[in-house]
Parts: sequence; structure tokens; C-alpha cells
Amino acid sequence: MQRIIIASVLVIILILIVVYNQKVREYLGFEVNNQNVVANTDGQDYRGNIEKYTEAIKLNPDDPDLYYDRAIAKGNSRDFEGAIEDFSRSIELRPDDFNLYYNRGTAKAKWGDLNGAIEDFGKAIELNPTDSRSYVSRGFTYKITGESAGAMLDFNKAIEINPNDFQSYNYRGTVKGNLDDLEGAIEDFTKAIEISPKYGEGYINRAKAKIMLKNNNGAIEDFDKAIELDPGVAGLAYVHKGYLLISMDEIEKGCSSLSKADEMGMMLQVYSDNYMQIKELCKF
Repeated sequence: MQRIIIASVLVIILILIVVYNQKVREYLGFEVNNQNVVANTDGQDYRGNIEKYTEAIKLNPDDPDLYYDRAIAKGNSRDFEGAIEDFSRSIELRPDDFNLYYNRGTAKAKWGDLNGAIEDFGKAIELNPTDSRSYVSRGFTYKITGESAGAMLDFNKAIEINPNDFQSYNYRGTVKGNLDDLEGAIEDFTKAIEISPKYGEGYINRAKAKIMLKNNNGAIEDFDKAIELDPGVAGLAYVHKGYLLISMDEIEKGCSSLSKADEMGMMLQVYSDNYMQIKELCKF
């Protein structure tokens, strides 16, 4: 009976190791924040704002700012199709405003129209080639569509314009990871961390690149830094650290990390398919 139990545990461990290694190799697994579609206005009454702007538009139907403001409110209420319509109307009234194309592009990206988003970011760049946000957003969208070459060019340009944008280095690092340039990826993640020392995403992504280079101890150090410095990503860091420790046959430590991730609600979010196997192994 004891041999059967040991064999079952070993099978679970092997499954978890295979799953984790596969996820690490999927370099889309490098954490990248979605671009903000519109201004962050948490706590505002979006529906009330939409109604207010609708009434104002009835009185002044040719004011592009009113359509822009209503688009912002619709975007924040996740009505991306409605936001696109209002940004489009605002563009009709003020066709040379690059910011309108930029915002419509990000709304299209959230809505799922990635090609349309790329076109709008391109138009924003045409109208204002010195605004790094459009390059970052187009590069991010290129990355999602698998166009690594276009993404790399855009992140390079964004960094040229704004060399202190830590997120551009992080995003470019994920592209380099996709292209198997792991040393280059680590350089970019390190640069992002140098600019923003509490940027947990940078530590997590650098840890993943280190795992690919068989530097597991260095990866654990980075996961620990993410946990220490950035509460917003601590749960995710515990997940990755736990799986890595299990893959290193440090079951007790790995399960302790996964248990903390579970307490933070991250296990089901990240590894829902293997959640029951993890619970069986770690007894939490």
C-alpha cells in the first residue's frame, strides 16, 4: 500500500513538472499588463456620466469633446463597441487629433478587433510620431497577434523616445523571450527593474527566463523579490515559486508556497486544470 501511495505521489509530481515546464516555455506566460483602454476612473458613476454626456450631446451635437468624454465613460463600463462609435464620431469632427485614434485603437483591442487597433495606432503615430504610447500599444498588439518583428521595432522606438519607460523594456523582454533570446530578455527585465525597483512583473518575468536558462536559484530569488516588493503580484509569484520548488524535489517548500497562493485565490486562476492534483499532493 505504501508503495502505491508513493507511486501516486510521484505521478502527480511528474504531471505538475511537465505542466509547469510547458507553461514556462509558452513565453506568452510572461506577465504583461493589458494596455488601459481609457482613463482609469474607478469609483465614478459610469452610467450617470454616460447619461449626462448624452443629454449634453443633444444640446451640442457637433462638440467632439462630448463624444470623447462619453466614449471614456463607455469604455470604463466595458461597452467597448459603444466607445468605438463615440471615438469615431469625435474623429469625424476632429480628424487630426492623434489621441482620438490612440484611444479608439485601445478600445478596438479590448473589443477584439486587433487589426483595427493596429491601424488606429498607426494613424496616431502618423499624426504624432513622437508619442511613445502609440508605439507601445501597437507593439503590444503585434505581440498578441504573434508578429514579433513588428512588436520589436515598436518597442525599440518607444524606448528611443522614452528611455525611462520600464514597461517598454518589460514588453520587449517578453518578445525576446518568444524569439529565444533569453539573455537579451533578462537584460530588458533587469533594465525595467532598475527603472522601477518595485515592479513585481519584471521580477517574475526575469525569473521565468532564468528558469529557461537552468538558473533555478536565481529564479527563486526573483520570485521572492516580487513577493516582498509588489503585493499585487505576490500570489502569482507564490504559484510559480511553488511549482519550481516541486520540480526541484523540494515538495514541502513548494507546497507551502502553493498553499499561500491558494489562500490568495491564485491557484484556480492560474492552474485550474491541475488544481485537484495539487490539493492531493499538498494536502491543502
